[in-house]
Amino acid sequence: AGLQPRYFYEHFAGREALVEAVADEVRAELFDALVTSALGEGGDLEARLRAALTAFFGMIAADPSIHAIMRTDLAVIPGLERRRVESLDMVAELILRHGATDPGQVPVAGVAPRRVARFAAGGVNHLLESWLEHPEGTPGELAEQCTRLCLRLVESGGGQTPTV
Repeated sequence: AGLQPRYFYEHFAGREALVEAVADEVRAELFDALVTSALGEGGDLEARLRAALTAFFGMIAADPSIHAIMRTDLAVIPGLERRRVESLDMVAELILRHGATDPGQVPVAGVAPRRVARFAAGGVNHLLESWLEHPEGTPGELAEQCTRLCLRLVESGGGQTPTV
């Protein structure tokens, strides 16, 4: 960027600290989009989930580098692996906080709700990574598919179907 090293080191201990700061900012923007979209949509779990995923995937499709920051070669910067795990746990917490309160939601039989939420968060992330490597369909179509898969997971609880 043409900065004198002195100015850089006044703000960051090194390159790793800069990358970690950028990753934190990107994560905050993505989470804000998820929550704002879901809460702004209102309605049932399905509508909120679809809105959140559509906004999330739309942001990443518009600028794939923001997701690349979170999946950079983790061996190079150890702090990124911790942030990736924290990010997936944060998504799981959002699922528990905003999805678990829906009337009629039935937990998956024999599985702790936190594990179900982590499974959903990891699965959506894996599909996103796959889609970024080989885009098939629009971000909205990916959001629709992920919404249906997540709802199927919820619906599998104890053989009962929740009202969504």
